[in-house]
Amino acid sequence: MSDKSIYRIVYPQNKLEAAVREDTTVPVVLMLGWSGCSDKSLKKYSDIYQEKCIVIRSFAPVGAIFFKRGELSSLAANLLSAIIDLQLTSHPLFVHFFSNGGGGVYSRILNHLKTSAYFDITISGTIIDSAPAEHSISVAMKALRASLKLNSILKYFIMALFLMVVCIQTVMGFVMCLAGLKSSESLQETLVRDNTSCPQLFLYSKCDEICSYLTVENVMQARIKSGVDVRSLCWLDSPHVAHLKVHREAYITQCLQFIDHCLDSRL
Repeated sequence: MSDKSIYRIVYPQNKLEAAVREDTTVPVVLMLGWSGCSDKSLKKYSDIYQEKCIVIRSFAPVGAIFFKRGELSSLAANLLSAIIDLQLTSHPLFVHFFSNGGGGVYSRILNHLKTSAYFDITISGTIIDSAPAEHSISVAMKALRASLKLNSILKYFIMALFLMVVCIQTVMGFVMCLAGLKSSESLQETLVRDNTSCPQLFLYSKCDEICSYLTVENVMQARIKSGVDVRSLCWLDSPHVAHLKVHREAYITQCLQFIDHCLDSRL
């Protein structure tokens, strides 16, 4: 993707773009990549849906995820506006996001859907890969280290800078609490309090060093108590955002079956 582009859209193979847009039964999958991912990496996941879905791929820059979180709200709004501009609002919309990086954009999407009448869009289902990770400095440092593809000296300099920013944000959050103001929610809190009632599929692993399976399962239990249709698949050996690579067939099967389940539930 170019610097000016916030997304890339792919239409089902061997079908005319105009015809697909007019056929409102064709699902749209909005993919939100993890911190440090590339469009090339994200394409491996969008290929899962290429036969019968319109896929929109997007990811936030590492800097926006860790240093300029305000940009995530703009990205989320732009993606929703793109869905409207592309005349895809009548299509079933699924969100497939990865880790807290994609989850950060997803949480802003939820906020826009809740607070803006302009974004009259309904989510039909959510696929959550390797998220949410615990909201802590140690987890954030691990995620940042994994995201940076730089030499060691520059990498540790950026990590030190990030630690300083986190310390400042922590102090500001404490001051806001004392002043009776609400600080921003963690992804875990956002998912637990999510007002949408669409089905959710959690894909995670007990081998994930960034996203604890216990955190994921706590969120799942909270969603089940809220009456949400929750499905899940937990592996024992796949690393963070590497479940497709290690368990390709099972991953693809789960995603496609989940899409079909959600579509059948709409009938």
